[in-house]
Amino acid sequence: MCNKIGFASKKEANTTKNFIRRTSSRAVLPERTYFCRECGKWVLTSKKIFNKNEHIRQKLSGNQRKNRRGRFKGDD
Repeated sequence: MCNKIGFASKKEANTTKNFIRRTSSRAVLPERTYFCRECGKWVLTSKKIFNKNEHIRQKLSGNQRKNRRGRFKGDD
């Protein structure tokens, strides 16, 4: 079991998330809900969705982007 506060449904978790976002003065607010496989409940997180491809695009910009062969553009 995990130590997270869990909700029985996604709807309940989203309702709570929206309530906290509207009424709380906390510096860190919940961003989204997700299903925890460890406890089997819906939980809140302040982490934004992590998109691996977007992270790579930000890391490799402009001339540093690799082509389909794994080479950097301009190295052909």
